[in-house]
Amino acid sequence: MAILTMEQSRGIMLEILKEFATFCSKHQLRYYLAYGTMLGAVRHKGFIPWDDDIDVMMPEEDFLRFVSLYSSERYEVVECYKDLSHLLPMGRLYDNHSYSIRTGHRSRGISIDIYLMYDSPNKENTDIKQLYKKYDDIVHRLHFWRRCGRSLSLRHIIPDRWNPFLYIARHYSMKYMKFYQRYPLGKGKHIFVTSDFRFYDSSALDSTVELPFEDGYFCVPAGYDSWLTTRYKNYMELPPLSERKPRHHAADYYID
Repeated sequence: MAILTMEQSRGIMLEILKEFATFCSKHQLRYYLAYGTMLGAVRHKGFIPWDDDIDVMMPEEDFLRFVSLYSSERYEVVECYKDLSHLLPMGRLYDNHSYSIRTGHRSRGISIDIYLMYDSPNKENTDIKQLYKKYDDIVHRLHFWRRCGRSLSLRHIIPDRWNPFLYIARHYSMKYMKFYQRYPLGKGKHIFVTSDFRFYDSSALDSTVELPFEDGYFCVPAGYDSWLTTRYKNYMELPPLSERKPRHHAADYYID
């Protein structure tokens, strides 16, 4: 067992992404690079130098097909619908030969994030923001609990399964998902992606292109300029030096 450098962790993430993209292509499942990974493909042709994760997005119906079809000894797909320990309104594909420590909490391992896409009627904007704000607040409280438990050496006395914030966050995560399951991705004018308040123009998905990311090519919306402008505004400009740092603060380990 060995702790990994960020470069080594990113190498494993890239292999997970290749596995995911190859499977999606074989089974005609729609997916796109998302968030900083899409930005990295456009601006850097790979990882943003200080980024420490990989994000993809796909319509929920394609994600459910992926879950039903995919099987691997090396990799494990986790969905928020069934796994009680998975609080986030999205999926993940994990490498079972690794594990991670985040905010003092051991997780399955190195993974890529799979965000879900839905039609997004404007009239629901306020509702979803209020719902997600409650969920986000609870998750921050849960992380605070874990940090305190680690610093005070209390985690063996008061484990996560007794943490009320865990169950409240789970409740809001499921409520959040059920709300948007009423709006499957179709022919609406706007798109909503889980864990994001923004509304994206659906015309960005009229077609798909492949862009280089490290040593591979992966799908992005043909209208990536519109998408990235909505998300980051002047996305080709680098952020201030003070903001160029990893966000997730994970210690990754490889299991021999």
